[in-house]
Amino acid sequence: MEFTNDEKMLIMLYNPGTRTGLIMELAKLTENLTTEDEDLKGMVGRLVPKLAQLTDKEFNQVLDQWL
Repeated sequence: MEFTNDEKMLIMLYNPGTRTGLIMELAKLTENLTTEDEDLKGMVGRLVPKLAQLTDKEFNQVLDQWL
């Protein structure tokens, strides 16, 4: 799975250590966004389905590649 640099940054900033935890953190983030944050909201909206398609093992492999 390919991630944009902006998506990678969101993953690194909000990742609590698990894929499902990251999805939950991103959901919390979008709850607090205003109409001025539409670009960020859209990016999160595209990222969460990508994360949902991955298994935990695949997610950890992706993270290992970045480190």
